[in-house]
Amino acid sequence: MTRKILDTNVIIQADGSQSPQTAAQCIELCRRLLFQCTTDNFQIVIDAGPHGSDILAEYQNKLSYYGGSYGEMFVRWLLNNLGDEKHVFQVPLTRTEEDTYQEFPDDPDLRKFDPRDRKWIAAGAAHYLYEGKIAPIVQSADVKWRAFVATFAKYHVQVDFLCESADSDPVKPPVKSRKRN
Repeated sequence: MTRKILDTNVIIQADGSQSPQTAAQCIELCRRLLFQCTTDNFQIVIDAGPHGSDILAEYQNKLSYYGGSYGEMFVRWLLNNLGDEKHVFQVPLTRTEEDTYQEFPDDPDLRKFDPRDRKWIAAGAAHYLYEGKIAPIVQSADVKWRAFVATFAKYHVQVDFLCESADSDPVKPPVKSRKRN
């Protein structure tokens, strides 16, 4: 079974309306991925903790449960399948302060990484810690993550960039951050 951690921008860009600058090819790739996640042999990885899921809370903050867009339908599907381990896998995270997690790698090269995005890296690191396998984080095209890819890899955190640029080819698979040229 394939497990994936989805950054919120994948879900938002599937809608297109919240990100009008997103290329049509990227929107299509995000939509296809959401469809695959709900119909194929995928498990979505989210965090779990004493205060609930920070990843799920962000999804819900950015998208309505009641809407009919691709992203909103995905969030509704996720909420409806939360207790079903066939579709949703939860990894425990320990929040040490707002937007910081015990599972986030303590590495000087990551100090400048956006604190609001640390939940995904912490979930990826925790998944490897508890399961011994990498669950890739799917990122649509947030270029600020690129500077940290090599450091993430040291902690068994893989980022797959779904949309390389505005000229993304919709038939190409995501580029995996572990490959180096």
